[in-house]
Parts: sequence; structure tokens; C-alpha cells
Amino acid sequence: MSLKGTVLYLKGHVDQAWINKAHDSIGIMAGVLEVITDELVNTDAPFQAFLNALNETSGIIVIYSEHKNGQWVITGMRDPLAEAPEKIAQRMAISNVMMRWTPYQDLTPLLIEKHARLRLALPSTVQLQVQEGVLHLRRYAEAHWITQAIDKASIIAGLNHVAVENLRDIDPFLLAQAQRQLAPPKFKRDFECA
Repeated sequence: MSLKGTVLYLKGHVDQAWINKAHDSIGIMAGVLEVITDELVNTDAPFQAFLNALNETSGIIVIYSEHKNGQWVITGMRDPLAEAPEKIAQRMAISNVMMRWTPYQDLTPLLIEKHARLRLALPSTVQLQVQEGVLHLRRYAEAHWITQAIDKASIIAGLNHVAVENLRDIDPFLLAQAQRQLAPPKFKRDFECA
């Protein structure tokens, strides 16, 4: 820390609360008209970046965070299919954090789609997409799977309708394909009877 005229220059490693107090104290420090904190390192910045990463992750909602007894504590809600907060912390080199998550089901399209994929056990011949509460199933599947998928999808939160117009029963499709491949070649008779 140094004082040059009416300007107080601060250096070092401190948390955001201390930086805020320093700025708020300008009016009560005699002879100080400005506080420069450019060389202060905010020790909370990595944790704040971690909180931002959590809040930007589909299926995670941070409700509360605090620094208590030398440890960060986070309370929030997490969809079971969301990325694990522990993995995010590890990737960002955040330690000394305790997290408490209440389960909930996220209704964003990405997680509705994940829940649908898990619940329906899609065969490799089916494509799935969620748009505005509609589950679109495309390509081919067995008739019994299509019937079960429609029933199971009706209880997936966030879905209002199942669109199967572009989903074909694979049995007639394969039969028609086999018939085309196994059909004898057509010959023209170019001879006349005398």
C-alpha cells in the first residue's frame, strides 16, 4: 500500500469483500480522494468463475454460496443427468468446496432429450430430437418399440406431444427391401413363335 498525494494505491491478495470495503471507505479516509486497486489480486476470482461455470451448465442451479470456516459452501439444485459439479471443480482446479445438491428435473431441451434417450432406450435405427415440447422420432423401429416409446414418452416431463410421422415400422421396411433385393431380374422376350 502506498499513498501518493490524495491517491491510495493498494497491492496484494485479498477477497472481493475487502476490495469492496476499500472502495466504500474513500469518503471516511482523511486526505484520500481515490483508491487504485489495479494491483490487488482478487482471491475470490477463481471461485466466482467456478460459480459462473456452474450457473451456465444445463441442469444446475446455484441457490446460495458462502465462505464459511475457511471453506466454500454451495447449495443448489441439480438434474441427475447434468454434468457432475465435482468434475467442473476438478477441471477448474477448485478445491476446498462443499456442495449440497437437491435433485430436480431440468426442463431445457438438452436435458429433456437426455431423459428421453435414457427412458426410451433408442435403437440405433431411430433419431430423436426435442423442439418446443415435441419429441420427434425419425427413421425406423420395430412396431412394438414404437408403441412402447409413445407410451413411455407421455410421462417424460417437458414433453407435450410425440411426433412419429417420420418413424416407420422396420418390419415392412425390411420385407420390402428384401423383396427388392431377392426379386428375379426381369427379362424381355425378344423371340416370336412361328
